[in-house]
Amino acid sequence: MNISKSLYTIGLQCEKYLWLKKYKKDVIIEDKSIQSKLRQGDDVGSLACELFPDGVEVEFDKTDLDNMIQDTKKLLTMVLKISMKQVLNIMVYL
Repeated sequence: MNISKSLYTIGLQCEKYLWLKKYKKDVIIEDKSIQSKLRQGDDVGSLACELFPDGVEVEFDKTDLDNMIQDTKKLLTMVLKISMKQVLNIMVYL
């Protein structure tokens, strides 16, 4: 099951609420301020995707959070290596 960052956060706080949010939205009565905060989280996620169109999304797997963390670390290491290489190339021309 794929879920958004907002749903992931909801699931960390309350698994039952996540299930309702995903499968039985019609029975949930939400506070307007909560809805606003969740929309803001969705907006931030959308903006991040626009800013980093070549970004890689680590798929959510509640049963294997350790693997998700490792995948994220590997991706960040790759990005840092590429960025450092670009900095060194620029320095050669200065």
